[in-house]
Amino acid sequence: MDGAIHLYPPGDSTTQTPGLPMPVAGPALDTEAAYDLGARVERRLDWGSLGASARSADGYGGARQYGDVFTRLPMPTILGRIPGELRARIGGVRYDPTVNAPAVVSGWALLAGGWRPEETMRIDAVAEWYASTQVASRVRIMGRLTLEDWW
Repeated sequence: MDGAIHLYPPGDSTTQTPGLPMPVAGPALDTEAAYDLGARVERRLDWGSLGASARSADGYGGARQYGDVFTRLPMPTILGRIPGELRARIGGVRYDPTVNAPAVVSGWALLAGGWRPEETMRIDAVAEWYASTQVASRVRIMGRLTLEDWW
């Protein structure tokens, strides 16, 4: 389990970051105070692990809320083989800009698996889904075969 809180006081937005190789000139406006707080918890269980994370922030252009849940499950395989693993994640984010614009809500889901049928071979597959109120939803499916130490 971990968490963090970051508070950013208001001030001059043209302030130079120490050590930056060249000046970055922002608008000649004072920035408002901002905050960012988040937490993550993950628990190992007999059948795998389960976790969740959440984050909330405001300032620097709008308010943001984020949350997701995730799990990792070992896959039993044929005797004598290295076991595989399944991973799943589902979450969403809401962004509410400070200007006169509608809030944007996005969501995603992921299902991934990895398996070693042999010690020198690994097969990975990932399926991802993403949707938003601003862009069309999309699905991506990828696979990878890794062969190691074949010579």
